[in-house]
Amino acid sequence: MHWRPKHSRAVHDLKESLVHATNLHIFDPERPIVIKTDASKHAIGAVLEQAGQPVAFESRKLSARDQFLPAYESELLAIVYALTKRKSFIGTKPVTVQTDHATLSRMLSQRNVTPRLGYWIDKLADFNLKVVYKPGKQNLVADAISRRPDL
Repeated sequence: MHWRPKHSRAVHDLKESLVHATNLHIFDPERPIVIKTDASKHAIGAVLEQAGQPVAFESRKLSARDQFLPAYESELLAIVYALTKRKSFIGTKPVTVQTDHATLSRMLSQRNVTPRLGYWIDKLADFNLKVVYKPGKQNLVADAISRRPDL
């Protein structure tokens, strides 16, 4: 084997990824909870963070039926999924959910919704939630998780 520049680059890239690897942090019930969610056409994803550090990642492929949901419904599904997966951590603690879909914070207080949305909104009533809009550029981790090619 002949050592080539591409091999040196590969070793350098490997070292960089080890130095900058993402470590999961232990959940601290005393710290504020932030959940960042996103949905793509094929999957949903979320990251639970405390003090800007990841505690848990969640993602799943959308079912064939769910792949045809309007964007606001798949974004809401991502929130429901993330919160129910980590309900044991969250309990009744205040949670800030960050989404790149601006209308979701208003939708949670609407009265006239479809049965599916009503069901999901009812599930969210168990949580002490504040939903805030964050542009996609500020939600890169959840965005990347929801677009994983292996899902």
